Amino acid sequence: MKRIISAFFSLLVSTLVLLAESSWGLNLNDPHVPSQLIIKVTNHTAIENIENMLTAQGGKIIRKLKAPGLFLVSFTNKQGFSANLEAVGNNLLKNKNIKMVEANHIYKINDMPNDPLFSDLWAMHNAGELKRKKDADLDALEAWSITTGSPHILVGIFDTGIDYTHEDLIDNIWTNPGESGTDSEGRDKRTNGIDDDGNGYIDDFRGWDFINDDNDPMDDHSHGTHVAGTIGASGNNNKGVVGINWQVGLVAIKMFNATGTSTAATIIDAFTYGNSLKLDVSNNSWGGSSYSAILDNLIGQAHVNGTVVVAAAGNSRNDNDTIDHYPSSYHHDNVIAVAATDSQDALANFSNHGTTSVHVAAPGVNILSTVPGHRYEKMSGTSMATPHITGLVALIKGLFPNLTPKQIKNRLIYSSDHLPGLEKKSISKGRVNALASLEDDNEKPSSVNSIFLTSSNLKSINIEWDISGDDGDQGRAYSYQARISSEEIVSEEDWKLATPAITEQVERDQKILATISDLPLNFTGYISVRAIDNVGNVSDIGSSVYFATTLTEIYLENDGHSLEGTVANEPWGIEKKDENSLFSDSPGTQYENNKNISITFDKIKVPSKRGILTFSTSFDIESGYDNGYFELSIDNGETWNILDTFTGKGNDQIRSYHLSDFLSKNEILQWRFRLKTDSSITKDGWKIDNIRIHIPASEETISSDYH
Repeated sequence: MKRIISAFFSLLVSTLVLLAESSWGLNLNDPHVPSQLIIKVTNHTAIENIENMLTAQGGKIIRKLKAPGLFLVSFTNKQGFSANLEAVGNNLLKNKNIKMVEANHIYKINDMPNDPLFSDLWAMHNAGELKRKKDADLDALEAWSITTGSPHILVGIFDTGIDYTHEDLIDNIWTNPGESGTDSEGRDKRTNGIDDDGNGYIDDFRGWDFINDDNDPMDDHSHGTHVAGTIGASGNNNKGVVGINWQVGLVAIKMFNATGTSTAATIIDAFTYGNSLKLDVSNNSWGGSSYSAILDNLIGQAHVNGTVVVAAAGNSRNDNDTIDHYPSSYHHDNVIAVAATDSQDALANFSNHGTTSVHVAAPGVNILSTVPGHRYEKMSGTSMATPHITGLVALIKGLFPNLTPKQIKNRLIYSSDHLPGLEKKSISKGRVNALASLEDDNEKPSSVNSIFLTSSNLKSINIEWDISGDDGDQGRAYSYQARISSEEIVSEEDWKLATPAITEQVERDQKILATISDLPLNFTGYISVRAIDNVGNVSDIGSSVYFATTLTEIYLENDGHSLEGTVANEPWGIEKKDENSLFSDSPGTQYENNKNISITFDKIKVPSKRGILTFSTSFDIESGYDNGYFELSIDNGETWNILDTFTGKGNDQIRSYHLSDFLSKNEILQWRFRLKTDSSITKDGWKIDNIRIHIPASEETISSDYH
């Protein structure tokens, strides 16, 4: 194959039996409405052809959703209880007229408790009062010298509604031009009971309430009003607070009820409405673990419209690289996932993060903003960080209307202030900087043409290059991105096909010193580096340099075919599927509750601490409540050290661990995989295969017998 990096990983993963992925969005272990399914029919007439089938399974159409071909259906058995949704769904998919089936999942706003101790907008301008870190803010004051927003930019608040009468918001509430003014009979279009603009919503002059299905999106919770204030509380009006935008069009799209909960069906309708308005940006301070192909498609449609979808990363302290959180985990160029920081410029203790899945971070602790009844309160959460980014996107959109969503995202990523504590917590490695993101700059940095390989290791190489300019040769580039390939990287197509490299970079003596890590073992290929400035302009492709990692050999291998040399607590054992086998905590079924079970491998004397231990894995474990632990012992099992924790869901993963991180010499090593569960909810569990120890081929090996 042309790209051997992809081939390398495919070869390893092909020997692993992966967790079965359903072809439809059931996920009944995730919160859902017990008796309901969302079905998508192949065309508008197909529903007539399947009504008898629905009736036979206890199905009753509750309503047609706003997106074409979607229906919310309730299923009950003859006794009037909820039907077996898994069986119903599988039967439905056998019908050629049904294209998709999803559970009606439940979602919540990403809310956190209030903190009444502070009453200032430190996120906008932080002068260091009250023991805060000076300048741990967005540089909003400086940004406002460039722009304070535009009423023509439409921002959809997908939330609990907005108190549109609030003294600090009323001037920035959007008015639908198609539902305002007077009609041909002189009546006020806002209240004439007619769908004047023909969009399917009568008198939606300030948005829509999808909870009560009416045109009054008043906030009966406070979350949505708080979000709206951070984005667009009026500026310079001698009242309350000020938003990122002093003037903007706030569109109230109420899809969460007074308790802060909603369903997939309601959210789908709300996003369909938002797409019809062709919003500039939408704020999504909510989320859950359930994937929806329907919502995924709607976000894709928003991308076509040019809408930037800003979404909270979540408040569960999870790594979103391994545990998805939707909608922030949908893979579209218009989605921006947001983590939260505190007034010390550190990651907030509740915030989710992700080296490759969370794009940026913004202040989200003790944020003062508007709440219903002309009041102001402080809230914390990624819900509060997200509107800072949404507001900033609106500023950028107003100033540079022709930028694509991806270009706007890149501006935010590359203009962020790098912070040591966020180095491995997001793609931007820092907190956003409003002033830097608004720079009017179209000039590329200079190319990187002086790359030198300084050393190679088992899974990493060290390289260096001369610093690049920001505008051509002038100034200093803000960041660098490296990519690797099996072939030379000379064209944009080559760059697109190459694999992004994980790097750690430091500057020294006008050079950038970088370590390229997490490379495949025994890999040879080429590396190229491009410079990026603070608004995302990327340099032309420079030189492409050949490299090779240190050659290794497999010293030990266990591929899951046998339990020989292990002590396995039941039900740990071998799971066989097709022609493959692997280690599983619950072969062929879901794991049990209230268990603390492990599979322990026999002791082995490792010939070289320069080696690497690897295994391939998939897991589906109740996030945050049940956990899998990979543990090591170097004292004959007297004590066990947790090397890694697995929770949530992850597929097709290859994990690797340097022996030098926990061995001081050639010691006796033992490892185990342990699953600990609580008293509720079970899932498919943990699958492990291809346990290997790799050592440098040049090392002199000793006996590989177990001891």
